Amino acid sequence: MDDFVLLHHDKAHLQNMLASIRQFCADRLFLELHPRKTNIHKFATSERFVGYDLGPYLRRLSKPTVLRFERRINKLQSCNDAKHVEECIQSFRAYGAFAHADGLFRKWGA
Repeated sequence: MDDFVLLHHDKAHLQNMLASIRQFCADRLFLELHPRKTNIHKFATSERFVGYDLGPYLRRLSKPTVLRFERRINKLQSCNDAKHVEECIQSFRAYGAFAHADGLFRKWGA
């Protein structure tokens, strides 16, 4: 795992957590967080993060992710390897489960 997000209403709490995470990574994992990619900021609507749109009361697959899945599913229709097709669809479903995308998969017939 190399990407994560922490959400909290108190900026000071997030700063303390970030300091603890930095210390843990340095002491136990011998890693350091990227200084320009590690930040604390406020968001009111949504943020795109690892293929999802996340917000205070929002968790959905981002539009580019949905389009990528659609292209892959269309390519799979011409694949003759049923096991490969099933593995791909199972993988898509697992990724979409976090975003409660069951309706989307039903729409695709997957």
